[in-house]
Amino acid sequence: MAVDTDYALAMSDGISYVAPYGTGAPVDPPTALSAPWVDLGAMSTNGLSEAAAETRTSFKRWGSIVDFKTVVTDQQKTFDVAFLESNPNVLGLFYKVTAPTPTGAGTSEVQTVTITGTPTGGDFVLVYGGDATTDLAYNATAAAVQAALQALPSIGAGNVTVAGSAGGPYTVTFGGTLANEDVAQMHATGNFTGGTSPTVTVATTTPGSSGQLLKLTDDVSGKIDLHAFCFDVIEGTNHARFFVPKGEITARRNPVYKTDTLTEYDVTVTAYVDDVLGYAISRAYLLDAVTG
Repeated sequence: MAVDTDYALAMSDGISYVAPYGTGAPVDPPTALSAPWVDLGAMSTNGLSEAAAETRTSFKRWGSIVDFKTVVTDQQKTFDVAFLESNPNVLGLFYKVTAPTPTGAGTSEVQTVTITGTPTGGDFVLVYGGDATTDLAYNATAAAVQAALQALPSIGAGNVTVAGSAGGPYTVTFGGTLANEDVAQMHATGNFTGGTSPTVTVATTTPGSSGQLLKLTDDVSGKIDLHAFCFDVIEGTNHARFFVPKGEITARRNPVYKTDTLTEYDVTVTAYVDDVLGYAISRAYLLDAVTG
């Protein structure tokens, strides 16, 4: 028989989305989804499991022990997935409450670089996340220090600002994607000349903190908690998208909190037939073998 490996798929990535019940069908893959769709974050290596269970009832003709007719009396379609992030949307779904809004304001970390001993020459290096800056002159300007730090792969453009006089002390404020985080403290090494035992030190003057609190309470109403779901599974340019217009989390496995494993929010999503659209699941496949 002919073999086409484009049809042999080992999906290597996946994205789970949720939106309010009543959200219309998403565009076909590979277009990423945007509001009102919300990305639920990382999933476990168990991936996404789809199941379709059927219950049949058999009827026998009078005078015979052989089945005369079989009819489908129940059908259930589900997806199993385990989320790895304790983000507001995952927690809201898991505990069957409105996604909580974080409260409180975060604090961006501030570190101070100080050169003592009044050197008259030489240079120093700052190290963050295992990355070292280029050599900085003993009397480098704040702008030069900022540029050197932003050039580090572990920091990046726009994620730190530096203020202070030439030669320091330099006030280093973490921002951008590093804002409101308890970041690692920088280390400094000096190679100075002149002065009196010159050295360079780094101190954390304002510790960073997310400073945000999520609070949830149990659902005690037993309410039906309907949402629209979309699951994308991806292998290179191969892409499958499963749209559930009317879904509900109907099973929740016990999360485990321990040191040697990640906390997983393992759920079953049941797909109901939507009254308007007339189906429970819409599937769209973009495969190399089909498109090319």
